[in-house]
Amino acid sequence: HFATQPRYPADDFRCIDPRETQARHMSCGRAPNPKANHALEEPPNLKVALYFLLDADFVGIADFYHLSVCLLQLRRTGFLPHSCSCSQKARGLFTRITHGVPHGWSSGAVADLRAFQLVLNYTTLDARLFAAALRRFRSDVAFAERVVGQKLLCADEVEKADADERNAVAAALR
Repeated sequence: HFATQPRYPADDFRCIDPRETQARHMSCGRAPNPKANHALEEPPNLKVALYFLLDADFVGIADFYHLSVCLLQLRRTGFLPHSCSCSQKARGLFTRITHGVPHGWSSGAVADLRAFQLVLNYTTLDARLFAAALRRFRSDVAFAERVVGQKLLCADEVEKADADERNAVAAALR
């Protein structure tokens, strides 16, 4: 449906409009916003969304959930659980729960290229916001590493973060 609609304004059938969801919610500026889930009259304001992102007390990244929880705990209590350091993760003290999802499933494999292209077309602002969120998150991790004197973002996670950021930037440029 949304592929056949003009970008702004659009008929959303009074349902959630999936376009630029993150940028839309991060740029609301007031709560509650009854239009936050619905088609907007104009594009979300990326500058406002970036301002709120950078102004947030805490930014977590779902792809780095365990580390995000570690950072939040450090921020709230001043203490870091032992399972958060790379040395503890390397010793297998942190178990990754996959819920039966095969390894590599979320590594970028695309089943429906047309649907994938639609997602890219309607999430360019979200991709730019996600790239900024990754940079903010990595900056927060680096600061936490200096504070606690331990490595928190392990080599494999650095590679994933680099790839996620490259992919987000590439998606934003399409």
